[in-house]
Amino acid sequence: MNVRKFLVLLTILLFISNFTFGLALAGDQNYPEVDDDTGETPEPQRQFRDIDAAWFSESNDTIDVYMKLAGPPPSLYEFTQNIDTTTFDYEVYFDVEGVGYAVSVSIQYAFVAGTIYTFDVPWVWELREINYAMNTDIIQSETVRYNIIDDENSDAEYDPEGVILMWEVYKEDVGVGLQLEGRGQELVNTWAAVWDATENPADAQRDPSTQAWDYAHTHYSNPGLDYRVTGFGGVDYNIVLSVDGAEKVTFGGTPVEFLVHANNEGTESFTVGFFPQYSDESWSVVLSEYNITIAQGTGKTITVTVTPPKDVENGTVLIVRIEGNIHMIDGNGTVPVQPPLTLRTVALSLPDEENEGGWLEDLVEMLKQNLAIIAAVIGVIVVAIIILIVLLKK
Repeated sequence: MNVRKFLVLLTILLFISNFTFGLALAGDQNYPEVDDDTGETPEPQRQFRDIDAAWFSESNDTIDVYMKLAGPPPSLYEFTQNIDTTTFDYEVYFDVEGVGYAVSVSIQYAFVAGTIYTFDVPWVWELREINYAMNTDIIQSETVRYNIIDDENSDAEYDPEGVILMWEVYKEDVGVGLQLEGRGQELVNTWAAVWDATENPADAQRDPSTQAWDYAHTHYSNPGLDYRVTGFGGVDYNIVLSVDGAEKVTFGGTPVEFLVHANNEGTESFTVGFFPQYSDESWSVVLSEYNITIAQGTGKTITVTVTPPKDVENGTVLIVRIEGNIHMIDGNGTVPVQPPLTLRTVALSLPDEENEGGWLEDLVEMLKQNLAIIAAVIGVIVVAIIILIVLLKK
């Protein structure tokens, strides 16, 4: 086989292996939103309580959430007698538009003569709404929204080969595309935890730093990476605004320019209508373009010119919000650019009219007005120098 044929064959094999891997996991395990070091539970038979990673993917209508464990749950055992069991909750947490959610699976274990078994009862897969204590990582309560297995829009499964738990949640059930159809949202404050739910039940207060078996080095105030979800139909109207210098200083009557960049990070080419919002109409705010079409994955720059009135009071500040409406590709409406961009202009008043010329002009004017006095002084200095020279010669 020559080198060229070998390279072609190698490329095909790599493609097939990558494609098969993508079908098996449907997520991105190599770059998870929540990552953890395994080894918190060194005993091999207890590694089912040790989180490896958690990540997200999606389809048109659902969000898929994954949690990989360091080791599999122990073998099943069907007990024929009453025996004490312990329930563990495995949960992946995230916020959407300020509301906390978690996907959870509850698994019962039995501890018999020093050996751990998975109790032979169905696992309970749920979507929960989370209530956090203000400005803390403490969970006040977890309220079950529905059982995922029983919900017609959702599903869940366990991959024993990869030791991966997977939840499928309908986007609308976590607020994605609910109010603005087709607009994606960010999943933020992502983290994961394993709880002893018998000792720390979900309807009671939970502190990950002291009560969780493992919480993947992340928690609510120190989360993993964000994940952006597209809206229904895989469409995401997402224009991101930025500026070169959000605050500038100028003088009354003197314009100042801001360069505002609009980047299309959505899934299609969109037309956007921009408009400024500000409170003082004595100022002038002008955009170089008010309606622009931005191709997917590209950006455009508009110039925002802000001019204060000539008689502006010294130190006056004008806040300008650059807002925009994205025209939906089906022509049925618009969605706002979120978040809008804030510009800040500080205006200094001009000097008084009698001082408008500046120090150099003032000096010239003073010399003109006192020319006779200056000439007399120069004459006295010249006479004094002549007398001094005569005396020195003697």
